[in-house]
Amino acid sequence: MKKTLLSITLFVFITLLSFAQNAAPSVESILNRCIQETFKKLPLDQIKDCEIVNVGNAMGREMMFTNRYLLPNGFMQKIGSGEQIFMYQSKINDTYNMVQQNNQVPIDDNIKKLIDANSYIIPELGFIKKLDKIKYIGADKVDGVDAYELSVSDESGENNVHLFYSVSLGLRIKMTTETKQGNVDISYLDYKEYPCGLVFYSKMSIIYNSQFTIENDVKSIKVNSGLKPSDLEK
Repeated sequence: MKKTLLSITLFVFITLLSFAQNAAPSVESILNRCIQETFKKLPLDQIKDCEIVNVGNAMGREMMFTNRYLLPNGFMQKIGSGEQIFMYQSKINDTYNMVQQNNQVPIDDNIKKLIDANSYIIPELGFIKKLDKIKYIGADKVDGVDAYELSVSDESGENNVHLFYSVSLGLRIKMTTETKQGNVDISYLDYKEYPCGLVFYSKMSIIYNSQFTIENDVKSIKVNSGLKPSDLEK
């Protein structure tokens, strides 16, 4: 009788353990782990400002991507080549600005939402605030890496953004965005810890409609360098 009870108890324990191991992770736990891994050596609350500069190559032409963050409510992104600026967007408190090919873009609620979404050092800081818009899809291999997949729905309810996180690293390795103009696939490669303490990718590959590719290298990441609101202006 004791052996029977022991066998049943052991069976139940193994079954529960197996279930726990195979249980799907929550969306919140996946996003939080990515945030924790990124800021594990340099907590977010210790960051006053941050500048990330990427250098890319598209069709033989060098492009520079400059992102500046003045926490908590300042942001600027500039994309250009040499003296030419293709795109500029910024947010300083409640003032928004966007310029494309030297043309001022009218600011409406959709543009504000776009700039707001881009204003985080990593997008997970924004995603974690709208868990009701994100769902867990499953686990699969992405470019040979075991990964969790999440989908983000827009205001219409369509799941047009798909996020992929390395199971072992906890960091985002790919993002796919579906738009009316086509698909954009971004791969984040070769994560490392930078001298400032952030854990960040060192290479990024952007593919538009499986045809046009921009390969980016992170040139520099600076934290608490003393950025001012004027440094966010065009």
